[in-house]
Amino acid sequence: MVAVSVVIASRDPGPALVGLVRSLDAQTLPAAEFEVVVADDSTDGSAGRLLELEGRRSNVVVVAAAPDADRLALARRHASGDHVLELDQDLRLAPRALELLLDRARESGVAVVRGRVAGGRGRRIALVRAGAETSEVVDLDSGYACALQDVEPVPVPDGVAITAATIRWESGLLRVDAGVTGHGGEARLLVANDVVELEVPATLGDGTASAALDLRTAEAGRPLGDGVWSLRLRLSTPAGLVDLPLPSGRRVAAVIDGRPSVVRAGESGAEVDAGATATPVAGAAPRETATVVESARGILLTLDQPALHVHGDGELDARLLLDSFALRARLVCRDGSARVEALASSLAGVSRIALGVGGGKPVQTGLRLRVDGVGAMTVEAVPPSKPKAPPAAPAGPPRLVQRIRRRAPEPLEPVVRRLSRVPVLRRAYRSLMAR
Repeated sequence: MVAVSVVIASRDPGPALVGLVRSLDAQTLPAAEFEVVVADDSTDGSAGRLLELEGRRSNVVVVAAAPDADRLALARRHASGDHVLELDQDLRLAPRALELLLDRARESGVAVVRGRVAGGRGRRIALVRAGAETSEVVDLDSGYACALQDVEPVPVPDGVAITAATIRWESGLLRVDAGVTGHGGEARLLVANDVVELEVPATLGDGTASAALDLRTAEAGRPLGDGVWSLRLRLSTPAGLVDLPLPSGRRVAAVIDGRPSVVRAGESGAEVDAGATATPVAGAAPRETATVVESARGILLTLDQPALHVHGDGELDARLLLDSFALRARLVCRDGSARVEALASSLAGVSRIALGVGGGKPVQTGLRLRVDGVGAMTVEAVPPSKPKAPPAAPAGPPRLVQRIRRRAPEPLEPVVRRLSRVPVLRRAYRSLMAR
């Protein structure tokens, strides 16, 4: 007997079947602890695909249903799990859904544990203990959406808007303050990617919604997974719950207990890149605190990173580029500050300094390294670029002499060149050209 039976009534699921199967394969609950029972009466070819799946997965059972049969009841009769989860074919399970629902059921001892479906429509899925004689219900309260559904978003009513937003790192937390209008007294911060939606409670006061996200425990007690997550605000309005993207501002990076993350501007609003998988962490470095120190290991180049928020100690691999020449480096986070250290070596000359920490392209620091003929190194600020010369004014129409000169036959050009060397003729030519 398995711990969970996922029962599905299937009829012509079409492309939705692919997403459903992938979500079941991605479950963190081991496959040996759950089974999938599908009662199907499809006519669109899905039955054959389900039978192929049953042949490849030892925990999948497919039951052929008559057209007029109660497919869900049929699937339940073939279920053998201690708990049963009824899942509609248009839903996809979030990766930790079965694990979290089962853990909550075992901890609480209740017969029914419900998890929300992403989208703010109030829909729920329920894990029910087989043979339970009571109907006591608890909801999973971690903010983790257990299932996802493709639905059209609720249109934003007139007058509902985010007027301004501030996103910053503070004491290891990502804090959001957003000015809102037209809300109905309820707000949540949404953190989402393609497979997970998280709700973070927000407070409302004086037209401002405020929330704090702890990336170390964001996913139901676990760290927020690596990758890019959108940041939105879910507001209660007379038309229902609407999701508004947070305005994107400047890139703000942090290293929390040795893990980098970056708030950045996305195509549809603010995003957080957890783990800095695609976004650089390092930035400009001040000239005043840059140091070059000779040591037994070589010449140590140190650049401070004052814009980087640091909470906890740690070190990260980094790259220091002198123009296109890359050196191994490390980002050292200690006592609330960060610095990049690298053993520098370079030929005589001047090289711009760029830093690569995290994903994305290396970032110019605004500094350059100068190496003289005997190998002595100094760090200096990159001088400002010279302004580009304004475009030349358009030339006027050709003068009479220019038109005559351009009409000189090609065989006469050698004669014209010889005549141009005669001083008297040159003076006369210049006089004519000045007219």
